[in-house]
Amino acid sequence: MGSSPPAGVPTFSPATYTHLHGHSSYLGNPTLPQTQTPAGLQYLHPVPIDPSLTPGAHAPMPLQPPVAQLQALVDSDSEGQNHTKLQTKKKTRDFAEVVGAKFGFMADLFRDFGYTIAVGQEHDAQTPAVHLNSRDQKYHDLWKTLRKYHPDISKDIIAGGAMGATQMSHTLEQGRRKLRQAMVDSIKRHIRDWYAFTPPLVPGRRDQQGFKHNDCGCLICPADYPWDNDEQVCAALRTHKSCKYPIEPCHLPLMLWANEEYDPDNLVKGFGRNILIVKAMLLFLRGPAAANSVNRDTDEHGSAGAASGTSNTKPHWSTWGITEITPPCIAACATMVRFALSDERSFSAGPSESAKSTRSARAGTWPYLRFYHHIVRFIEKTMSTAQREDLLSWYSTKVLGSSMYDNSVVDSDGDSGNDENHGDNGGAPRMSMLARLSAQARATARQ
Repeated sequence: MGSSPPAGVPTFSPATYTHLHGHSSYLGNPTLPQTQTPAGLQYLHPVPIDPSLTPGAHAPMPLQPPVAQLQALVDSDSEGQNHTKLQTKKKTRDFAEVVGAKFGFMADLFRDFGYTIAVGQEHDAQTPAVHLNSRDQKYHDLWKTLRKYHPDISKDIIAGGAMGATQMSHTLEQGRRKLRQAMVDSIKRHIRDWYAFTPPLVPGRRDQQGFKHNDCGCLICPADYPWDNDEQVCAALRTHKSCKYPIEPCHLPLMLWANEEYDPDNLVKGFGRNILIVKAMLLFLRGPAAANSVNRDTDEHGSAGAASGTSNTKPHWSTWGITEITPPCIAACATMVRFALSDERSFSAGPSESAKSTRSARAGTWPYLRFYHHIVRFIEKTMSTAQREDLLSWYSTKVLGSSMYDNSVVDSDGDSGNDENHGDNGGAPRMSMLARLSAQARATARQ
């Protein structure tokens, strides 16, 4: 470029620009001759000046340079695109959180989302399901459930680039974590109104619950322990030190059976139908009014009928489009009820599957994850088809007001079966209620 402006384009000195804008940096060196426009700037930013401008007159503001005008349009469009991208990203993230919460309630409360996505993506493209081991088959089934709830999940993961799967897993887990916290908080707050506790449960005094409270202790006591008739049992459970009375998750609590009663010769009868579990599910899916409308069942089949009552907020069953109750729904509510009755201050999954000693079940570290999986696995794998469909239909009627049952429940496997006590308690292991329940259910299925 030359140093002279195009013919017919008036120039103005740095002093003139200073008069107009208050500084001369835009034109570069203010010592340039007044008749010269800085080289390299004239063709990029020609600034027309009114020829009629006379010395001493106020100069009009220069017209917007064409390049700057174009850049403003580009910047405006870029800002609009960025805003749209941010809005889309937020909507995607918010939707994934909702999916994570629904998945936690309907499909699995604990299993890792990262591994679920990894197994699903790898085997969807390469390996037929028949070649998967039982553990990966379970995760593959969960991946299919996840895709049903979030049809665009694969596309959103790809859109996230190298970190797409990690970001999606984190967002899904955020939603599920919020679900667990919401269930814990709401059930803890309302459970005192669902049962004639004597003495009444005092808000904020969880140290007076659990085995320290007679009614709470009776409900979470393993079903086959004589809580009401043996003070030694009560003392042993309160101290968590007894080898004779372990409290591992496989020693299923009395609160799982309708009316806190079980038939030793027919343990499946009334299993999973306790009113506290029903109320917990109603509370979360339909609100407090629905939970409070259901009373104790008059028989094992719950002839009291479906719940009534409305909520001020849109219920989860409606926003999530729930049309069925699954085994994980029952297990999630039972798990939260068991925690709400305990004296533990915060909810967690508890010790890993390898930590099976009675010492691991002391207050604050009870293995809720194992308890949850025991219930899911028993309903899905051990119950006969007729027993399972009857239980799920019963819950659909009680909670959703419909007896419709869909066989597309998530298949379950991949966890070790029982956690009977060996060695740590000394002597021969006590046969757990879960083992007895499973044996009876299998026997019934073979008939």
